[in-house]
Amino acid sequence: MDSVFSRALEGDVDALSTALRNVNATNKRKWTLLHYAARYGKADLVTKLTANGADKALRNDDGKTAYDLAVQWGFSDVAQLLGESSSSPSSSSSTSSATASTAAPAATSTAAFTETHFFAGSLVNRLSNERKKDKWALEALERPSSRGVVLSGSNVLLCKAARPGEIAVVWIDQPLLARLINQQLAAAWVLIGQDEGHQQKSIIFAVDLAGNETVQNDVIASSKADGAAFQALRPAAFQIAHNPDAAVVAQARAILDWNARNQFCAMCGTKTSNVAPVFCCAVFFDCVVQHPPRAGISGYAATRTARRTPLYRTCPTRAWTPL
Repeated sequence: MDSVFSRALEGDVDALSTALRNVNATNKRKWTLLHYAARYGKADLVTKLTANGADKALRNDDGKTAYDLAVQWGFSDVAQLLGESSSSPSSSSSTSSATASTAAPAATSTAAFTETHFFAGSLVNRLSNERKKDKWALEALERPSSRGVVLSGSNVLLCKAARPGEIAVVWIDQPLLARLINQQLAAAWVLIGQDEGHQQKSIIFAVDLAGNETVQNDVIASSKADGAAFQALRPAAFQIAHNPDAAVVAQARAILDWNARNQFCAMCGTKTSNVAPVFCCAVFFDCVVQHPPRAGISGYAATRTARRTPLYRTCPTRAWTPL
């Protein structure tokens, strides 16, 4: 994501002001800021962009409009703001605007599909720029509003929800979360991001307690949640009542699994960090490794796909070039 788009999504006033000067600007993948706002469920930003002339009919490299992305990722409120007509093919010079506004979506439009990703709808802001600050994650851990989800390998800590037949994620509060991480009681941990849907915009962490049954039982007891127990993510997660929570759990599981299997930088061999989501060489200011698997070992061992240019990187210890 372009830095201006990223900062605008995070609420940077100057970046948003810059973006509004050319509201339909696109990046290399033909994504506009409106595409990103729809993808991440930023209803207020979508409203502001459309009010300032953002073109809802523009399609990215995958042929998707902002509406398509909102539908795909489960943001029904944003999809309603954008309107189904935005998914219709752009009008040509020979087609009147009145005809274009009433035309039915093309048969190939992704808007024709009603299915959405169950684990979509995440309200987490990854705070990409904040992550680059030294010791920021540990400082965020000390915030009273910080909280965490708990896993044990492929299992997640869940409990009974208010409605029969549904379950809920067990959230642990900051004191317990900090103790698990600072006292190294967790087998692994990772910072997920900032919950934009939470009243205090809490920072979310995930901890993996695999292999430590004593600590697992202590966490279950301290939660005081009805029916709290570690359950297999699938199929239990499909019963989670609050969809954004399901999205957080899925993201946490994916990141912890990635970190477990990729403990060293594919470029320079440095131990990877818990700060970034899925990626992060501990010295990435120099190494520039930020996005595995795109910048994983395969990215440094061969040329990119035909749609992308060959990858060249400079490492603190050596230079790498594609084969």
